[in-house]
Amino acid sequence: MAARANEVGAGPLTQLADVAERLELEIRIKHGAESMLRVLSAQGAESGALRSQIQRELDVAEEQIAALQARRDALQPSALPESSGTFLKPRAIRAVQGLEDLNRPELRYASPSDGGSKARVGRLALSLARMLASTTSNAKRDTTSGCDVGARRTTRAQIDALLCLLSLLRTHASLRVPLNRDVPELLPALLELMGHGSNNRVRAHAVHLVRYLLHRDAVLRLAESYADMLALLLGRALVRERTDAHEREQALKCVRALVSWTERLQLGEKLVTEGLVRTLTAIAQEPEDPLYTSVIETLAELAMLDAPLLARTLALEPLWRAICDMPPARSLALTDGLLGLLERAETRRLVGANMDLAAVLAGFTHVPLATQDHYDQRLRTTEQVVLRLLSTWHGLLYLCLEDGIALRALIGALRLDQEHTQLRILATLISLLQPTEPRVPSREGAHAQRHSAPPIRRTLPRDQYLALVLKLLLDAHLLDALVAIVRDAPALRPAASHVLYLVLHAAQRVFPEASSELHAFPQLVHPACDTHNAPLDNLAAKTALQAIDAVESRLRCTSLDACEHQQHYLDDVRQQKDALVDDAYFRALLRDSMVMATKEHQAWNLTVLHELLNGPLRDARRFDEALTTTKLVRRLLSFFRPFSQRYAALRTNAGNEVWTAIGRKYFRTVLLHADGVRFLAEDRFLTELREALEQLVARTPDALLSARAMRTTLVGGYVDFLQVFSECTAGLELLHHARIYTPLLALCSLDDHAAFFTETLVQALDYTHDAPTRLLLQRALTAGTTQVRLSATLCVSRHLWLDAEPQVWAIALLLAQLHDVAPQVRRLAVQLVRDACAHPAMLATVMAQRPPLALLGEEEDELLLRFLSHSNGFAELHDEGFVVRCAEHWLHYRNLAYVADAEQVLQRTLDVDALPVPVHLYAQLAATEAGTAFLARTGHLERLLAALDTTADADAILHVKAALWALVRGFTHLQGHTGTSVHGLALLEQLDVLAAVTALAETASVVSVRATCFYALNLLTATQQGAAALRRYGWYALHDNAGLSLCLPTEGSDLLYVTNVDEAHIWSLMTSLGNAVVASTAWHALAKVHAEDPERFHSPSLLCRAVHLMDHFALRITTRRHLWSVLDAHALSLDTLREMERLRADLLLPVPPRPKTPPRGAAPRRRGTLLYPVPVRTQIDGLAPPKAHAPHPHTIVQTSSVGVGSVARPSWPLRMTGFAPPHV
Repeated sequence: MAARANEVGAGPLTQLADVAERLELEIRIKHGAESMLRVLSAQGAESGALRSQIQRELDVAEEQIAALQARRDALQPSALPESSGTFLKPRAIRAVQGLEDLNRPELRYASPSDGGSKARVGRLALSLARMLASTTSNAKRDTTSGCDVGARRTTRAQIDALLCLLSLLRTHASLRVPLNRDVPELLPALLELMGHGSNNRVRAHAVHLVRYLLHRDAVLRLAESYADMLALLLGRALVRERTDAHEREQALKCVRALVSWTERLQLGEKLVTEGLVRTLTAIAQEPEDPLYTSVIETLAELAMLDAPLLARTLALEPLWRAICDMPPARSLALTDGLLGLLERAETRRLVGANMDLAAVLAGFTHVPLATQDHYDQRLRTTEQVVLRLLSTWHGLLYLCLEDGIALRALIGALRLDQEHTQLRILATLISLLQPTEPRVPSREGAHAQRHSAPPIRRTLPRDQYLALVLKLLLDAHLLDALVAIVRDAPALRPAASHVLYLVLHAAQRVFPEASSELHAFPQLVHPACDTHNAPLDNLAAKTALQAIDAVESRLRCTSLDACEHQQHYLDDVRQQKDALVDDAYFRALLRDSMVMATKEHQAWNLTVLHELLNGPLRDARRFDEALTTTKLVRRLLSFFRPFSQRYAALRTNAGNEVWTAIGRKYFRTVLLHADGVRFLAEDRFLTELREALEQLVARTPDALLSARAMRTTLVGGYVDFLQVFSECTAGLELLHHARIYTPLLALCSLDDHAAFFTETLVQALDYTHDAPTRLLLQRALTAGTTQVRLSATLCVSRHLWLDAEPQVWAIALLLAQLHDVAPQVRRLAVQLVRDACAHPAMLATVMAQRPPLALLGEEEDELLLRFLSHSNGFAELHDEGFVVRCAEHWLHYRNLAYVADAEQVLQRTLDVDALPVPVHLYAQLAATEAGTAFLARTGHLERLLAALDTTADADAILHVKAALWALVRGFTHLQGHTGTSVHGLALLEQLDVLAAVTALAETASVVSVRATCFYALNLLTATQQGAAALRRYGWYALHDNAGLSLCLPTEGSDLLYVTNVDEAHIWSLMTSLGNAVVASTAWHALAKVHAEDPERFHSPSLLCRAVHLMDHFALRITTRRHLWSVLDAHALSLDTLREMERLRADLLLPVPPRPKTPPRGAAPRRRGTLLYPVPVRTQIDGLAPPKAHAPHPHTIVQTSSVGVGSVARPSWPLRMTGFAPPHV
């Protein structure tokens, strides 16, 4: 009844949708009941009661279907309206690719409201599940007995039951829980069907149903009881022939579902086993397989969850190889995922530099074959991938692995005689190094430029990162490769010259000291000057030098200032040229304008009018001639008079807008001349305009400037004419003498009928001069409607600057809006003040006004943080207790959240609209002496400095990044931060912060920590003192007058040099020296590690392990000399020996006492003939061997066990069985 009542209350479309949904459900119930009856018929007559119950369900379903069909037929005529909106679109404009016709009303299919139907669905699903479980054993019995007819009948019944269950679960996901709980035998039955189903349809539907049944309890049950069986069955299904495509697809979908549940429940390898991953790896090695792309995506997801599992199964190799074989969009996503493995040392060692790098760069470094049809696609994909590698920290680290072998291979590919490859590499470099094009200002934008804030001295992260990339490219001999292309490849010379220009332009700014050396090009000058060379070589060198000379000429005119100066100069020259015309040409222009010939504006020549107003009439002599001897000036003014109903009667359209532009140019030209000002003062134009404004004040019904007239006619152009008058002093005096301000001030106090005009007027007027227009703006800010006050507030924000100077009057008006009665106006004012205070000069001006800080934001508002960089703001906020509360909050919470904010900005490093790093509390405190003293008293810096020593887990890494930003955060000197103020820099040097950060930048094992150090240190170069401090620590620091500031390590590769070697790997190599088979290989590997990173051999624990190894194992003298040669840096002093004794308790495991009698049932162990007694280590029951860490995939592991030595030192209280596993 409730459902029926809902149908009556709803519209025809809603009723029809509900009936259709319920009808579909009843049809499913009917099909399920019929399937169950067929299953019971196949089983025999033992299930009479169940058969009767199912038959009743079938009868009810048929009755419901008949009733619902009748109801649907009755609703269909009323559901479709008879309006023209229901017509079908023509074929040419119909929606394609499955999109709905937009003219058809959208039907919302809700779940059926009949609770009885849901209950019947649940009962039917449970009955089907029980029948399916029982038929599994019957099918196995029929197969064993050889009954083909029964087996075929049972197979059909199984397929029907599986399809019905799938259909029910697809729309009723909540059935998973009762099916797993009430029918526990269903899951084993489905596994049986997956294993030996009679055909591929049964197996595929069984896998599909297993995936639908997955929820928390079912997954845990699978992991506990059926994990191995499920992995075996899925692996078998994945490797079937391509004819079983549906089964393979369902198996892969089930694997992806298991991956999702494994991540959610932290099940490790219980469900996604090593064997299953190896099966996926086999498919990933066949690009022609239909499941190739999906398997690659699955393996990529697994790489993010369990990279060591993929490394053990060799699944990473096909992933790296697939990067160049997939479309660019998927390749970039796969590249980003795999580059995440380089973040930590634990996963970085899983990347094989030689093999994986060769796979990624194969599109550029491999010689193409004639049969490769997809060669162009591979080149495009490789171009995008290499650009992504060069644009990210992890990608750059990837290219610098193994001493930059990949980067050198990439530059070396430019020397290959492959034009397509060379063009793609050059295009990649252009995309990377191409700077943002300078915006050449136009004359129309000069007014807006006067009111724009002066640029802040800042270097964006893009410039700092590209400086590092440029350093690495130059070290890889990019310049030599480009010169070779310019000299030897005429077809590629334009592209190579462009890249050469970008490189030299960037190097000229970043490395000014080396600029002369980069511009020398001795490889071209010497051959060009050597007369003994072949003529062709001499000619090629001279041609290359000419191309490079053209490149260098472009370097002299690339600055924005030069572009602006050149543009203004050209505009002035053009105007002077247009104004200088002879008498005959001027009279011809006056005649051709047709203004003097007729009063009908339709006959006037607009092109000639534009030329007159832009050129000759700007000259005083020509204007006086036109005013006194012709009717041109007077007739044009009469056309624009308000009550002449000529201009004011024109309709608003694109064609008539040209008259408004003519009017602006006309009044601007007339106001240039004293005769023109006198002419306007004597004319009645301004008087009529005042009368039109007074009509609006008096609420005249047919006012000329009403809102309706402004929307339909060109009377809105009079606001533009008032703007022209407000731009100059003469125009303002004319407005004053014509008493225009009186009605304008009255309009600002009126209600909504004049709000449209007032809002437009306030936005249009110019407030550059100290004139009554500012009083008009002030009246609009205080007495206007809410919408007018909002528009006026925005207008004030656009006049905060004038010729790079803050405007005190505008700031005062904006701060007054903080007290407005409307909350939306107050919020807008706070936001505008916050944006304005981003500039330090504006911040100082605002602080001089002593604004009400309580109205400027909440506790964590960025604006209040900026106020802390001034003495007055710090004192006031400190007295209110804000500084203490904020400092504690930042120490415990906000510092960590700041890491996410900063990294979100740095993710857009190479974007054109990249933003500076956000404001930091410590940055603002360190800008004043009082703030720096408060920061020193808190002791926060010492606690943050101590956090730099811990990088063990993800949480510790977050704290390290937070400490780095807090200690050396800052962007420019004027914005202020801990390291760029004089007081903050002295505090950092006192705590020796710079030494710790510079060392961490070159030695941190986490890549993102190195990147954070790099950006943080670059921010210190915003001042000369910060740059000088970094130079003392061996970094190259640049701080020039052009606004560029950055720093780099002296060797750029030091910042990206990482090693995958840890103490466990070194210890493994040392133990392998005792194995004569692999001793030579182990020694070469150990010597290489020592040459690359000698610091890793300074560990006291490593010395202690090596001494134990030499004391308790038979090693040749050559081996002992090798060990001492790599450990020679240790000073064998008493302090070292005490440290070794302290470490023994942690590194040595005690030997358990040997039982006096052997365990019962143990076989006697044979003893060989020995010259002296050797203790025998026996395995004690209940004592588990020490857990060993998994060896590195590329290390040499000694498989022999370590025995007890024959001699024990008296000073060692414990008998030694070997060392505990080294801590990785």
